[in-house]
Amino acid sequence: MNDQYEKLKEYIKAIPENDISTKTKTDYIKTYTRLFNNDKTPFDYPRKSTHYKYRASFIYANTVLAKLKISEIEGELDEIKKKKEIEEFKSIVNLLKSYLDDDHIIYKKSVVQKSLSKKLTIAKLNKSWSTLMFEKMNDSKYLMALSVLFCTGCRSIELVSGVKVKNDNEGLTFTICGAKTHAGGKYGQEERSFTMSSDNEHYQYLKDNINGEAVIKIDSGKLLGEQIRRNSKIIMPNSKSYISPYTYRHNFSRMIKNTGLSHEDTARCLGHCNDKSQTFYSRSSCKKDNGDFKIFNITATKSIKHVVNNSYIKSSATSAPCI
Repeated sequence: MNDQYEKLKEYIKAIPENDISTKTKTDYIKTYTRLFNNDKTPFDYPRKSTHYKYRASFIYANTVLAKLKISEIEGELDEIKKKKEIEEFKSIVNLLKSYLDDDHIIYKKSVVQKSLSKKLTIAKLNKSWSTLMFEKMNDSKYLMALSVLFCTGCRSIELVSGVKVKNDNEGLTFTICGAKTHAGGKYGQEERSFTMSSDNEHYQYLKDNINGEAVIKIDSGKLLGEQIRRNSKIIMPNSKSYISPYTYRHNFSRMIKNTGLSHEDTARCLGHCNDKSQTFYSRSSCKKDNGDFKIFNITATKSIKHVVNNSYIKSSATSAPCI
């Protein structure tokens, strides 16, 4: 019992807790308390963007609890009580290890299950999925909006506000008013713009049907999504995956990353304010199947912030000895 306790104590003492600010520590304790009172754990929120914070909160709070428990054990003179406290200590450490040793989570990156990942949806779709959808929606009032989705990767709600398209000799220039501008614009660009040229049918359709400038708007993002998903089941009846408006956003991310754009310009094109958010979207593919696709003149209202990953969880997992 003593040997095992000493190993567990060494394991806990090796976990750093000074790599984060006092404010962050307080925030972690509040988060842990809230989840504990609701009888929840980070595993109950595998797809939320806040999973990282939940997990960090559990690691920090249980590390503090374990170190407090060590102090209690060291000061306990009654052997029966000490034995009971050691058992409680072991339970805390086992709970802590379940988060530190959970290797399917990559620290501050996405924790979406592979089976639910939008990134992987495109790889499972028919290679001609975008052409098939374009042909299927040829008579739809949303065809122009569908083409804008393909060419810009914009969000459906941004089409409700309206996307301005300018047709000139350089190509098509898109100006998009960002949707995620709450919290003082912390999460998204108020406006972004870029010019592109392509040999894709969506691009050519817009090029042929827009003279000068036009604003492409839709009445409902929900109705657009429902029509895309319904037609997806028709054109690919045997596919387990389906097309949604966000499929176009991920596909756009893949296309622009194939061109070798910097993280900063990729973030601008997607309407992000930092260079980390774009990592949650599809990466470039080995097969550069963009065709004649070019994107340039990229601008956005806000400068791109560089995000450095918080190393607390990573250092906690790697510094503690194996037991």
